[in-house]
Amino acid sequence: MSQFTDYIQGVKTALVISSDPLDPDCICSGLITKKYLESLGIQTRQVFPREKTKKQKEAFSYLPFFNEVEFTDTRLLLAQKNFDLLVMVDGGNLNQFYDTSESFDNSINLDIYEKRVNIDHHLTNQKLGDLMIHRVEVSSATELALELLPDEFITPEIATLGYAGIVGDTGNFKWNFFSSTLKMAAKLIEKGANTEQILEKFFFSKTRQDLELLRFVLDNIIFVEELRTCFLYLPIELLTKNQIDREKLDIIKDIFKAEFARSIQGYDRGFILVPKNEKFISVSGRGSNLNNKIALPELLDQLNGRGGGHFNAAGTDVEGTFDEIKEKLLSALKSKILN
Repeated sequence: MSQFTDYIQGVKTALVISSDPLDPDCICSGLITKKYLESLGIQTRQVFPREKTKKQKEAFSYLPFFNEVEFTDTRLLLAQKNFDLLVMVDGGNLNQFYDTSESFDNSINLDIYEKRVNIDHHLTNQKLGDLMIHRVEVSSATELALELLPDEFITPEIATLGYAGIVGDTGNFKWNFFSSTLKMAAKLIEKGANTEQILEKFFFSKTRQDLELLRFVLDNIIFVEELRTCFLYLPIELLTKNQIDREKLDIIKDIFKAEFARSIQGYDRGFILVPKNEKFISVSGRGSNLNNKIALPELLDQLNGRGGGHFNAAGTDVEGTFDEIKEKLLSALKSKILN
């Protein structure tokens, strides 16, 4: 019996919270965990901790069981203990598990849950669980969740979820994968994962809007040669001028992080700065697996924000004006690279 299975003995109800930001790994690792708990007779709900637009949800609608994911602020759900077990997947910072879009105040209280599991693969982790399933040398929280399952539980639907979660966090095996990842991927293919649909949705299907926003990124990217770093600065004035709403902004962020931040010759890393709300600026960075030698979570910690991540992929939300945060980031980079 696995440590996880032993830990949940006697549990009758469970809440699984998928971390923000929304991506294939947080959704798929949560759904895999949810379906496994249900197979054991445990009544389970899965929540993503903030509302998303219809279009954002449609991007994941092909995934098995996706219609079972609820989108709501968990602060209301966790105001009192309503479940025997709390499982938090794909995140190691508390602010990823409740709605911080307007404020970090009134965060969820985890202490009311004696049985608390945290399934996470990020470098920075606040140890949110009483039971920690935490390793960094795996591709994803999905890979960790799959390791908890008996082979006979992996149906074609579960295999499809597993493959989608792994492909999403490795960029179709372009980064952040290990020998264990490839072995798991092979097992999922053998179990009937719908790989063609996953690859079509993630990598081979572009809209006209995607291409127009790609041009926007190309027009606004900035290269700082002495820092071997590229930047995409998106202050509110630029977004307003170009009629970039929140939905378009999410696409722009994905384009920059996937296509530019870590892949331009001569530039070892890239950062994107966008307004989160009136008080906070979101900073996200990606680094080249081969050439970036700066741990991005440690670098972003110098901004005194709230976030975390991996050596070559990290993000944080920092209180201050756009220009203040921009200068703090440049100063932190210069102290690492030029001194």
